[in-house]
Amino acid sequence: MSPCWFGAGWGEGLMRALVVAAGLFTLAVLATDGHALGQRADSEGRRAIAATPGASGNAALAARCPGARQAVVFYRDATWRWQDARGATRTRYGQSHRAIGCAYVRWAAELWVDRAALERKRTEEWRRLYAVPEWPWYALALCEARNPKTGLPQWNYNGRSGFDGGLQFHPDTWNRHKVHVPTARGYAYAWQAPPVVQVAVARVTLAAEGWNAWPACSRKLGLR
Repeated sequence: MSPCWFGAGWGEGLMRALVVAAGLFTLAVLATDGHALGQRADSEGRRAIAATPGASGNAALAARCPGARQAVVFYRDATWRWQDARGATRTRYGQSHRAIGCAYVRWAAELWVDRAALERKRTEEWRRLYAVPEWPWYALALCEARNPKTGLPQWNYNGRSGFDGGLQFHPDTWNRHKVHVPTARGYAYAWQAPPVVQVAVARVTLAAEGWNAWPACSRKLGLR
């Protein structure tokens, strides 16, 4: 009989070679996906948190973000920074991905990417509604009631000092001047009112009492 091209020994060797090749290909795909996700964290993440307070630390992390595990940390930090910017509760973070396979880590990274984008949108909307950037009220609120955690005015400040709101109204002052601002009449205290309403009452207060209504901060800002 003539020898068979597909002998048993040759066939087994071929199968083993195919299995090894498939395994190497799978590892290459996983490595490529992880690296691509890391690159995405590097390129998109820098832009996504460019306006976030304290973003420089994340930029340094992005520069050495080779794979999915680093992407999880990168976008988790971005999510937390957006939440911190408006004083929101941080999304809970578990470290179980450290002991689980790469597919789960990539899924977790994509999940944090989506969370970071959502929190950025929420924070930008919050800033649009609650920030009052025009001079001098934003600067005055920063001086009077700066939130050390976010670096933003704490318009809903309600401490024990006897003054409240972003512009630190005494309740008597608030009640005396809010009657001239129709949108403020429904708020018993300044901290309950939106920033734009607080500023409206502050303008009335300024016209009636001058910058002496905010003695320390108005002097610090050169307003008097």
